[in-house]
Amino acid sequence: MAIVREYAAYSISNARLVLGWLDKVHAEIAAAFADGSPSLDRVARRLATSPRTFQRRLHQEGTTWSEEVERARQAEATRLLRGTGLNLDAIAARIGYSDLRALRRAVHRWHGQAPADLRRHLTTASQP
Repeated sequence: MAIVREYAAYSISNARLVLGWLDKVHAEIAAAFADGSPSLDRVARRLATSPRTFQRRLHQEGTTWSEEVERARQAEATRLLRGTGLNLDAIAARIGYSDLRALRRAVHRWHGQAPADLRRHLTTASQP
């Protein structure tokens, strides 16, 4: 019985180390930004599934491909605004937007402010 308790405690303590399926999706989308805009086919292939099965699985998780790409864009844009000196055109291109206007609209939708204002807010908030 002690062995079972010990194994249960070990399993619980290490459970945080195992990535869930959506975490893997997020990681693949983020990695795809480095090579350009992420595609559903590419991410599905990287997760060893067909595009249709991938979409079904997203639906089972209560989300869609476009929602996950939007979340990834928001996270990456926020990270780039906070942690880099990249200009806004470069950030727009890096997260798959065709121009700066698209980035401005998206950042305003996500945060209610312009990208430059958000950058100022993020950099001053992270300073001691």
